[in-house]
Amino acid sequence: MKKIYDFLKDTNQKLFQLRLILNQQKLEAFMCRMFREHRNKGKSGCFKDNYLIYLRQFGKEDGEKQKYNNELSKIN
Repeated sequence: MKKIYDFLKDTNQKLFQLRLILNQQKLEAFMCRMFREHRNKGKSGCFKDNYLIYLRQFGKEDGEKQKYNNELSKIN
């Protein structure tokens, strides 16, 4: 029973790490796309504000908003 528990715990940790990596890659791809659009449209104003508008527009949950905002602050 202990071996099964350890296996499941290890598998769960690996899946969580993979999910974090995928989320980071999605965020980076999104940031690149948004920055390109922001620059191409010649928009004035803060890029970060446009990113926050995107989050509100697509109705991300508050927890996800906070998580992405934390990631965004690490990048900036």
